[in-house]
Amino acid sequence: MGCCSSAEANSDNDGQTFRPSNLRGGNKPLKRKGIRWTADSPITAAELQRQRDTFWDTAPSYEGRPEVWQAIHAAVSESDLALAQSILDAAGVTLPTGNLADGCYDELGNRYVVPVYCLVDPTNLSSGGADPVTDMASTSTSLYTHIPYSPPQTNDDKSVVHSVVSSTTEEKSNIDSGSYPITIRLSTSLDINIKIATDGSETIGKLRLRLMAHPSLAFARDSHYLKFIYLGRILDDQVKLYDEDANVQNDRNNAKIAKEGVLQALVARK
Repeated sequence: MGCCSSAEANSDNDGQTFRPSNLRGGNKPLKRKGIRWTADSPITAAELQRQRDTFWDTAPSYEGRPEVWQAIHAAVSESDLALAQSILDAAGVTLPTGNLADGCYDELGNRYVVPVYCLVDPTNLSSGGADPVTDMASTSTSLYTHIPYSPPQTNDDKSVVHSVVSSTTEEKSNIDSGSYPITIRLSTSLDINIKIATDGSETIGKLRLRLMAHPSLAFARDSHYLKFIYLGRILDDQVKLYDEDANVQNDRNNAKIAKEGVLQALVARK
């Protein structure tokens, strides 16, 4: 029906890590068109959904990094191609062919392969009385909220220089909520160094409101969207932010941020 795998990159005699030769083609944009497959026998939407759920439930147990698998899952689940691409970029995922079924790589050289049945419906999908699933859609209830946005420039683009906001004391007092330092990296190539509270009182929703009110930013709440991503995970408004040593689980309601870590913020006009 499909294949899935993850493998470590090879090492040379000096112990230096290198990626397989198929990476020499560079990093191609995520591709969705032109991917086709046919099941061995007609399959219903419900059966296809079970297969996809099984893969995503077990993918983190394969070799590779769980947070990268999470980012890949988020990208596959996202219907907006540009947003899906930005999720992969934020996680440092490289696509040699643009097709996730051909494999992709993280920054450490680990290889990840998503089976084609997770990407598109088969040509012989049977109605079977179930609701049809759409191409590149997650089969489980998505934890991610879709909004349109403008794609950011990738972090590995050496021509991009991120400017850093230098706030006055008054501005800092308005945007900071605590003493834990992190960086907000906007898709407009602007970095904002702030300090947040990590006692559970800081949420993505509150952080968004403070950023929207920041005088150095040229966008407003009524005209722009602002979407946050950390390690490939899209963070909804109710998510509470904690420091990396907090005794909480990373789940749909909580996110542990590394000290001086970078929180991606995608900006787009409504």
